Amino acid sequence: MPSPPTPRPGPGTERLLAADAARGLALLGAATATALLWVHGRQLGAGYRPLGAGRLDAVADGLTALLVDNRVLPLLAVALGAGLVVRVRRRGHVDVTRRAGVLLALGAAHAVLVSEADPLGVLALVLLAGLPLATARRRWAVLVCVGAVVPLLLQGAADGLGGTAGFPDPPASYPLSALDRTGTWLLGLVLAPLFQGGLLVALVAGVWLVRSGWLLAPHEHRRGLAALAVTGTLVGLLGAVPYARLVAGAGAADPGRATAAGALDAVTGPAGAVGVVAALALVAARGVGPAWLRALARLGRHSLVVYLATSVVLAGLLAPWAGGLGDRWGTAALTALGATAWAAALGVVGLLAVARDRRARRGEEPGEDPQPTERQGRARSSAT
Repeated sequence: MPSPPTPRPGPGTERLLAADAARGLALLGAATATALLWVHGRQLGAGYRPLGAGRLDAVADGLTALLVDNRVLPLLAVALGAGLVVRVRRRGHVDVTRRAGVLLALGAAHAVLVSEADPLGVLALVLLAGLPLATARRRWAVLVCVGAVVPLLLQGAADGLGGTAGFPDPPASYPLSALDRTGTWLLGLVLAPLFQGGLLVALVAGVWLVRSGWLLAPHEHRRGLAALAVTGTLVGLLGAVPYARLVAGAGAADPGRATAAGALDAVTGPAGAVGVVAALALVAARGVGPAWLRALARLGRHSLVVYLATSVVLAGLLAPWAGGLGDRWGTAALTALGATAWAAALGVVGLLAVARDRRARRGEEPGEDPQPTERQGRARSSAT
């Protein structure tokens, strides 16, 4: 079956508003998940949450399990797939391969210096594996999705069991922790096809949202986007409920129930991610979109820098080799800290955008010579 004809991105569609907003929203989940990763000094249960949590912590655990666990990476993968198609068409396969290499290098540096729970290396591998799908026929995409079900089930089962298998606390010494992080990250990359290959389902969804034209011209596909938004979001939420209840109970269930709940959560994660992106595209179909959507998109355009900066700040406060607060704060406080870090990044990016707009307006004031600006623009164009 031939691929459907799709609109080619023009000069104004190099950035997809819905995909950028999805990245900005995913950063909120990434910040809370990053904060929770630094829990140490306590016995862990399902979803890697501490056993014996208080009521407030249990509520926070349930909410993050419902909305963050197995939801953030699929959301980033959908946005990655959408951007993949646009980038291949504008700059070619070599540029995408180079970008994946940069992601992998940054992921290695981040893992060695800060945290082994680094998503950049995994996303780089997913990007490379999904590169042929940017132009492949539909049947190949379907085969990839079918094959990716097994990694989804394995990943979900592992998350359901979580800390019940027992994990040692990270070393308090920074040099020793760096060695530990390096080994853990390398092992994670080796096992990525087995446990993270399911992200290809989300990437394929992003690819086809663009190739079908739904993200390039959302105003022409409102009915389909609405159906996809409602269906995907409901499937994602309902599929996460058993896992969220399990995590809120901090591992009180038997291994069989934990495995099943985690597997269901992981399998429905891509559907929830697609639903969120479809909902954002539906809002973007109105034109430039409301202020909150543009704010999310601004943040999403700087997602790599924001993620790394947030991770460094949280590690400085929570890691046992730094501030050490991760062994004293409850999960509710850690979740709030992650959300605060995200809100601060949102504010900083917004202020920088306002400052840039003011400088641009001052440059357009009457009486100023526009020639230098024009010459600079021509110089930048020729340089690129």
